[in-house]
Amino acid sequence: MLTSLDLLVIAFMAITALSLLAALLMFLIRNKTVRRVSLYIVSALALYLAAMGFYIALYGFVGQALIALLAGAAAIGAVVLDIIGAKKGLDRLSLASRICAAAALVIGFINAIS
Repeated sequence: MLTSLDLLVIAFMAITALSLLAALLMFLIRNKTVRRVSLYIVSALALYLAAMGFYIALYGFVGQALIALLAGAAAIGAVVLDIIGAKKGLDRLSLASRICAAAALVIGFINAIS
């Protein structure tokens, strides 16, 4: 019989595996469509982790709540950079958006588990 803590650990491991797979696809695949889809997946996961970290830290840990807000803003900024880079045809903005999304994901993970 699984307890609720066991289910929480299983859900966290699934989110971790999905995040790792999407982040690897975002940097290793050369197809631009797959890279953009994986960027959006990573950004959505980073936003989810930022929201989770914000709700956890809201009532006593103001510093962690601010870090969660910054991670969420970085995830949104990554998507905006990717859209601007795709419209103007700049590959450097696409790379910067992928790095920003990956950093937001890592910061969100660290903030959520600490």
